[in-house]
Amino acid sequence: MELKSQLRKLWDCCFNEETAFSDLYFEMRDVEQNSIFIEHNEHIVSAMQLLPYPFTFYDTIIDTAYISGACTHPEYRRKGLMNTLIIKAFEKLRKQNIPIVTLIPAQRELFAYYAKFGFVANFNYSIKQFDNQPCNKNNIIHNDLCDIETTYAYFQARLQERNCCIQHNAQDFRMIIKEMKLGGEKPIIGFRDGKIVGMAFPYTINNKRITKELIFDDEEVQQWLLSQIGATAVICNGQDQQLGMMRIVDALTIMEQYAEAHPNFSTMFHLHDDLIPENCGDYAIAKGKVIKNNGNRYEKVGIEPLTTALFGEKAQYLPLVLKGFEQQAPYMSLMLD
Repeated sequence: MELKSQLRKLWDCCFNEETAFSDLYFEMRDVEQNSIFIEHNEHIVSAMQLLPYPFTFYDTIIDTAYISGACTHPEYRRKGLMNTLIIKAFEKLRKQNIPIVTLIPAQRELFAYYAKFGFVANFNYSIKQFDNQPCNKNNIIHNDLCDIETTYAYFQARLQERNCCIQHNAQDFRMIIKEMKLGGEKPIIGFRDGKIVGMAFPYTINNKRITKELIFDDEEVQQWLLSQIGATAVICNGQDQQLGMMRIVDALTIMEQYAEAHPNFSTMFHLHDDLIPENCGDYAIAKGKVIKNNGNRYEKVGIEPLTTALFGEKAQYLPLVLKGFEQQAPYMSLMLD
């Protein structure tokens, strides 16, 4: 059986997804290129996809990977196969020069499971409730006929304005639109003077109206978009609920990027990483540069507090050597979770 068919068979065995969504996933994701797996008797029994996602990091965009479809056949669970796959994922990503891996746990109890591998729950969100918003803005119109390239260009430009935000490439954006159509939905696109000025991505989940992304040029456009949706809950950046997790797999690369963007920042520490020994060592950051040595002279910190220092909002709980990092609130949306 060919690789794609085997991966699909395992997917169908492990996930209770609608056939239409699974078809879309295997049609539009390069599962053969992006999968890692474990075989037994020439059958794939555990697998995951490492999907590429760009990520804004100050004045640049870095490569990240998103763990999707992580699963093990029921007959082979509790044998450590997923543990082996996660370590295998770290090794592959380091070889590909991808410094960060992210995921969204499928159940609440999996946050603790992934934390054992150094993942930190720092992709969080809040929900804002809006009632029906009557709005008469004759200068803003909705246009269903806008071509996908123009729509994506606006979407991409708006998301790239957010620091530490997962981005979507053109192929992924097309999959988002197709997945919405499976549920009878479509984006709401606002035009003013012939140009896109805002977009909303509404869904109906359990008979409730939820908008998973809302981007706009100004408050007038925001009001118009909300009037088109009706009563809705809007998912936005915030700290009320946990969504996704992050793991640094190449500490030197990510700290070099940070140091370049913060030339006046300086600190020294010894990083310890139980699972990725290549990350371990003494790090000295100053004048936009990072020097790494194999010694053990500085204060010891773990990979989790370093991740929080670089990508979190809990500086008061960090060791002193990590408190000078600029605090951030990483964000992801429309991940088809």
